[in-house]
Amino acid sequence: AALERRGRSSHLVFVSPRSDQSEAQRYAGARGVLGQMTFLSSISNEQKSWLYQHCEYVLIPSRYESFGLPVFEAFMARKPICASKIEVFGEFLEDRKNAMLFDPGDAGGLAQIIQELDKDPVLREDLVKGGEKTLERFQCKEMVDKYVSLIS
Repeated sequence: AALERRGRSSHLVFVSPRSDQSEAQRYAGARGVLGQMTFLSSISNEQKSWLYQHCEYVLIPSRYESFGLPVFEAFMARKPICASKIEVFGEFLEDRKNAMLFDPGDAGGLAQIIQELDKDPVLREDLVKGGEKTLERFQCKEMVDKYVSLIS
């Protein structure tokens, strides 16, 4: 709805592991954007891969995550990320380096970031490159080596 008020019509795909998405649908309906959204749950890896490949940006407006696997999936898909500033993301996301960060619940801030990304292809590519660098730090061999060094 914040994007719509700023003159950018978008179609958002909301993906959640929860099969009951009635709360999210009510929220979208109350803001007049239900018709501009698709709600999906329990998608296959193939469907998820297709979504990543065909989206402009990956929006992760989480208020809580235990790790944040969608971030790394977006890095692998080479997509710019807009994510909320939550504690776990602070471990590996840097604003304007590998993601655009906004305060949880700040729809206006997220809309502003999307508009900025729309206008700046260099920033989009910089975020993708930053994501690739971050992804390198979390490859299996590096993770195992770090773990072994901790327990040695």
